[in-house]
Amino acid sequence: MNNRIITTICYLMLSAAFREQAISATVSNGSFESGLVFWTVVDHPRPIRPPIVMQRGAGTFFSSLPVPNIIIPSEGRFALSHEFDGIEPGLIRLFQDIGVPLSGESVKFDYRVAWDLLSFGATLNRTFAVEIEPAGGGIPFASFTIFTAVAGTTGGTSPNSDTGPLTGTVDLTPFAGISIRAEFVWEIPEMLSGPANFQLDDVQIVPEPSAALLAWGGLTVGLMRRFRRSHDCAFPGNSRGHSTWIFSTPSATLDRIFD
Repeated sequence: MNNRIITTICYLMLSAAFREQAISATVSNGSFESGLVFWTVVDHPRPIRPPIVMQRGAGTFFSSLPVPNIIIPSEGRFALSHEFDGIEPGLIRLFQDIGVPLSGESVKFDYRVAWDLLSFGATLNRTFAVEIEPAGGGIPFASFTIFTAVAGTTGGTSPNSDTGPLTGTVDLTPFAGISIRAEFVWEIPEMLSGPANFQLDDVQIVPEPSAALLAWGGLTVGLMRRFRRSHDCAFPGNSRGHSTWIFSTPSATLDRIFD
């Protein structure tokens, strides 16, 4: 079997392996590098400061702790920031219609939180949640609480007076085939009960390996070892031609290729 045929077989297998992992839902401007383009904000009725996109290194006005709280994006130069507080009880909402997810896709995002709900008499928790709604809005299909700032506590340690980088995910499999909206919701249940700050960044849709890919994984490892003992499959960036692959090709087809 000549090298051209061997290379063609390898590329066909790689294509089959990742075909099921195509992403159909999409988040636009998920790292806020273009400000709030593609996003809609419904702000708290009486905010301390409206949600704004801020550049790396900017101060966030959260000053009750002894060290400064600054913007530290996880992707690019910018992140969304707001005070996670209000002059009266209320909600902050940020949303975007993201299309129709495939089974196995998730919405993933990074965030940081700073809060002082100890020094000013807070009695109710503040929460950060993700709601999945029909595209265009409506009654949520589901709501997922991601983070709770507990009343009577403070959050944030040196050097940035916050939790440090955290990552949240919501599995979109239950909504596969439905055009949906992803909405971030912050609840502030009391007025002026303690300063806080929230940073959100790098919102994206990520695929998960399909059940079929995982099921065939064990089988194909052994088959590839057999194949690699007698053939090299060269790919860009791999001069030796030895790579690790996962395939979704049915075992009967694999047997015909390798036998």
